[in-house]
Amino acid sequence: LMTKFLLSTFLLLRSICLLDAQCQSGNCIDGYGIARLGKQSSVAYTGNFQNKKPEGFGKAQYADGSRYEGYWQNGKWQGKGTFWMASGNILTGVWEDSRYIGADNESVVQTPNDVTPARDMQLNTNISPSKSVYSQSISRENSADKPQVWVMAVGVAAYRNSRITLKYAQSDAMEMQALWRGPEGGSLDYKHLMVLTNDRATRQNILDSMQVLFGKAHTNDLVIFYFSGHGLKGSFLPHDYNDNEVRIDYREIMDILKRCPAKHKIVIGDACYVGSFLASKSPNSRSDDAITNNKFFKDLANTAPGTALMLSSSASEESFEISSYGRSIFTHYILEGLKGEADTNNDYIITVQELFDYASHNVQQLARDVDRVQTPLLKGNFDPNMPVAMRRKQ
Repeated sequence: LMTKFLLSTFLLLRSICLLDAQCQSGNCIDGYGIARLGKQSSVAYTGNFQNKKPEGFGKAQYADGSRYEGYWQNGKWQGKGTFWMASGNILTGVWEDSRYIGADNESVVQTPNDVTPARDMQLNTNISPSKSVYSQSISRENSADKPQVWVMAVGVAAYRNSRITLKYAQSDAMEMQALWRGPEGGSLDYKHLMVLTNDRATRQNILDSMQVLFGKAHTNDLVIFYFSGHGLKGSFLPHDYNDNEVRIDYREIMDILKRCPAKHKIVIGDACYVGSFLASKSPNSRSDDAITNNKFFKDLANTAPGTALMLSSSASEESFEISSYGRSIFTHYILEGLKGEADTNNDYIITVQELFDYASHNVQQLARDVDRVQTPLLKGNFDPNMPVAMRRKQ
């Protein structure tokens, strides 16, 4: 018990020195890559980079045999992650500035009886966090705080297979990021918002990042997964798509969402044949704002739980890009709706039903105008009054 307590309360001060970093493949500046980091290039890192530092989801293997998998910020462990010690100890939980601040439950720490934590973890003996600090971190993680919004946007325009590239999927995801960073989306910070595009949007990175980001959600929160890219029946196609071997099956997305504790979940899929998700582009603050913000979160907390699937086309249809908009047509009208056009009852709150109705009507009309057929779908077990965005008062 004492060993378990020590492991549950220590501060781990292991940060990465990025001097003499050696990029082995990919984009180790602002993208996804593989590199050797630290003194004498002793750390093997695979994951996301920003400004030449690990940022987002990544995996690090250390010279002593220990390893870390989880979320990073500015080259340090930040958010949820797991540390495997060379001794056999496993520590899973929440990290801040490479410091372990607490686990999600009492069972995540596996402690062999012959382990001395101070030796294995190289503790800084000048810092001795108390049990009360650990208790406070657990209380904060599990508390029924004001609902929060968590968004992951994926856009794949440039595929490893150059024969199936798209024009606008990357910009679709970036515009989603801009919207959720703005007032309509709640002015989310980067702890609540993750964007993966092109070579960063590999199969494993998408699935791993979803688990990390959505694993932070609490019961009353809203999580949103957005994908723009190629699709085949039953799957989204990541950057490293390779025929039948490298896809993201819809069931994998739903399995992650089922494990997520948030009771409000939305999938926005902009790809050909995405309607088969139910059984894809084919490879062939002002004061008024504060009042609206409070209403948004109050409405969210009072909405019945459920998962909404907002899909760009039926299981037998293609989804289209249009050059005059510089976007896919479905994402274009989703963005317009989120910015306020979908607020049909003028209450400054945009619900999932309002958003879908606005996008669906306009997508079908535009498709008819260019002699195409595209029929968006809204399915799932959800409350149609679930709020998804706010309209700013003019």
